Amino acid sequence: MKTILVIDDEPDLRESICEVLSFEGYTTIDADNGKTGLKAMQTTTPDLILCDIMMPEMNGIEFYKKIRKQDETREIPFIFISACADGLEQHGPLPCNDFHVLPKPFHIGKLITKVNLVFEGKDGIKSSGN
Repeated sequence: MKTILVIDDEPDLRESICEVLSFEGYTTIDADNGKTGLKAMQTTTPDLILCDIMMPEMNGIEFYKKIRKQDETREIPFIFISACADGLEQHGPLPCNDFHVLPKPFHIGKLITKVNLVFEGKDGIKSSGN
């Protein structure tokens, strides 16, 4: 069973995403910002990360940069889910271009399709192989 880390500071959205992914057969871990996401990854390494960009304490860009610097988390597939997806450039150059962006609001069916494509290796992103 694949594990997905969902990081978003909107509790209702985060809970809904986790519920739908669980219904689809995935195990989910959730966090309300990048800092708590890093803590969650100390006990479980996810197979995929869904992460908002604008969050308190540690935003999604900072979180992404941190995990891409570590060998054990460098290749985990990553999907930004954010209302400000067009603003990625304002955070400066990212270390890799190995992520997808799913703009909010999104239809949950589109999220499930994107997640399934990542795990099938048909999305153009390298899978971690976990």
